[in-house]
Amino acid sequence: MRRFIKQAILFTLVIFIGYSSLIFIFHLSGKKLPNLNQNALKRDHLFLRLNDLETYDKVDILFTGSSHAYRGFDTRGFNEAGFTSFNLGSSAQTPKQTQLLLNEYLEKLSPKLVVLEVSPMYLSYEGMESTLDFIRNGHKRSLRLKSTWDDLNMLSFNSLLVKEISCLTSIGEEELSLSSKDTYIKGGY
Repeated sequence: MRRFIKQAILFTLVIFIGYSSLIFIFHLSGKKLPNLNQNALKRDHLFLRLNDLETYDKVDILFTGSSHAYRGFDTRGFNEAGFTSFNLGSSAQTPKQTQLLLNEYLEKLSPKLVVLEVSPMYLSYEGMESTLDFIRNGHKRSLRLKSTWDDLNMLSFNSLLVKEISCLTSIGEEELSLSSKDTYIKGGY
């Protein structure tokens, strides 16, 4: 029985390491597979937003929601009016991802007011785009793991494997991928 357990553990480790390595190699080679996100390492505005967030302690107003929030609430106007504010909106953010962000950052920011933008379109949306966005741009491992765990599908799992291996090895890290039409403004806008 002891031999069987050892062999089962060894088999599991070999399969997991082999699978993870293959997924990472396929990603780096640009091989297109159905459950492999080719953009798993591209960083965008959410990456900037989450890094910027680390420089904030407490805010008066916290905005959260989909792209309607981060493109709609310009924090500069609130700051000029004497309120500290931060916009924690992200692309295609569903209530599930909003909850993940609030669980992760609400205590740190301790806002007096939370403005939650809710688009009816995202109430019945599974949120894969937002989950992949969190995995790709989240600099906190806990946020990436929670996002993946909430979705539990091969696309998010494989994206997490690629991201984690890249973080561990520093292989395949990509520069920011920003549109020339968009400019990030401090405070999440």
